[in-house]
Amino acid sequence: VDIDIDWAPDTNQAQAIIIRDNAGGMDASHFEKAFMPAERPDNDEGLHEFGMGMKTAALWLGSIYSVRTKSYHERVERMITFDQNKVIEEDLLELPVDQKFVDNFSHYTEVRISNLTGNAPQRKSLVSCMEEIASIYRQFLRDDEIDIYICGNKLGYEDPDILEAPYVKEPHGSNIKWVLNGEVKFMQYRAK
Repeated sequence: VDIDIDWAPDTNQAQAIIIRDNAGGMDASHFEKAFMPAERPDNDEGLHEFGMGMKTAALWLGSIYSVRTKSYHERVERMITFDQNKVIEEDLLELPVDQKFVDNFSHYTEVRISNLTGNAPQRKSLVSCMEEIASIYRQFLRDDEIDIYICGNKLGYEDPDILEAPYVKEPHGSNIKWVLNGEVKFMQYRAK
C-alpha cells in the first residue's frame, strides 16, 4: 500500500491524498457494493465488516473522493467519483461509473481524496500519522502480510518494552515481567 500526499507548494497543507495498492482489485459486483452505505460484505470477518470504512474515512478527510480499480480476473478498469456537495445539491442517488478496457492482467485500487478538510494531515504531523497507522496495522506489519509506505517511507512497528521489575512492596524480590494476556468478550465480539 502506497499513501502519497500532494502538498501545496507554498504551505504545509495537503491538497490531495492518494492511496494505491496492488491487491486483487474490485470486480463488478464488489465495486457496486463498495459505494452503497452500510452494505455489509459477504465475508465480514476482516477489516471491512460494516461496509462504511472507506466511505467514512474518505469523507472525513475530504469532500471529494474517487476510486479507480481493476480486478485481477477482469479486463475492465472502473472509476467513480463521489463529490459530497454535488450529491447533496443534486440529490443524486446514483453516480456514473467510467469504464475502460485494459489489455493486461494487472490488479490495483487507487483512492484519491481531494477538497480536503481540516482533518487532513499537515507536514508537521506526518511522523505522528505514520506512527498511528503503523500501530493500527501492527499485526499485519509484524506478520509481513503487508508493506505500507507513506510518502515513500516504509512503515514498521516495534512492540514497546515491557517493564521487568520487582513488585513495589517487595523491592528486593524477583523481577516480574509486567504483562497480562487476556480476552474480552462483548456480544459476538472478542479482543485478545
